[in-house]
Amino acid sequence: MRASSSRRHHIQIRISALRDHLQAYIDCLKGFAIFLVVLGHILQHYYSDVNIAIRIVYSFHIPLFMFMSGYVCFRKYDWAMIKKRSTQLLIPFFSYIPVRYVLNILLNGSIDSSLFQYFCHVVYQPDMGLWFLWALFFITVLFIASRRIARRINLPEWIVFAAVAGLLNGIVIFGNVRQFGFHWIAWYFIYFCAGVMWRTWNENKNDTRKFDFRLLISCAIVFPVMVYFFRMHNEPPTFYQWINLGRLFPVVYRLVIGMVGTMLVYELFKLYNKQTERLHFLSKMGG
Repeated sequence: MRASSSRRHHIQIRISALRDHLQAYIDCLKGFAIFLVVLGHILQHYYSDVNIAIRIVYSFHIPLFMFMSGYVCFRKYDWAMIKKRSTQLLIPFFSYIPVRYVLNILLNGSIDSSLFQYFCHVVYQPDMGLWFLWALFFITVLFIASRRIARRINLPEWIVFAAVAGLLNGIVIFGNVRQFGFHWIAWYFIYFCAGVMWRTWNENKNDTRKFDFRLLISCAIVFPVMVYFFRMHNEPPTFYQWINLGRLFPVVYRLVIGMVGTMLVYELFKLYNKQTERLHFLSKMGG
């Protein structure tokens, strides 16, 4: 009995090790997403949004970050995850506020508000701080709540995810609600859930190589064309100077280019999985 149990345990360890080897690109992708976030902020200080590097990075770097966050959380159901996420995300977010406040004083000589006022201002407008950590925490809360609702009312998860995403983004578009980072939470909830569903679909398929290759080629063709018309600070694509396709089209355009860029990078890293094992600095960042 003990021998049988030990053998099963040994097999499980080997399967786990093999899975980690086969999905080495996942940690590299997470690290690459973090690298792009940092690179984007550096480029923004030196170039305008006309620069091609700015256009490429800002078209999909945060969508990729959120997509991979959902990709690695696809099995999470319980509220215990919220406690873990609050430690990982909210503590750095709030800790950065006094650091930023002191840096503003040192660099500018003075500041018009007290630390408490500045603290409240950053919470009200999180994009003044590490807003993506703030957004990711509340996205995780929404994700787990949506998943539990889907299980309770016996509906496919993707239907509940789509309904929540549609409701939140409808409030942003038609109500112009942007306080407390609501617009970021609503927007990137889409990419987070896309990562969850993509991982779920991949786990249930034995062989996706043909599909992966076709998706890679399609994204490689479409992405450069979409980037050509993309501008970070100009919501409509630049071809709107010739043709106007309505109020919602620019929103859809940004959603699609973020997803296309994300899937292009994802499929590239997956295709060159063995080579990604050599990118130790990305793996360590992602891990």
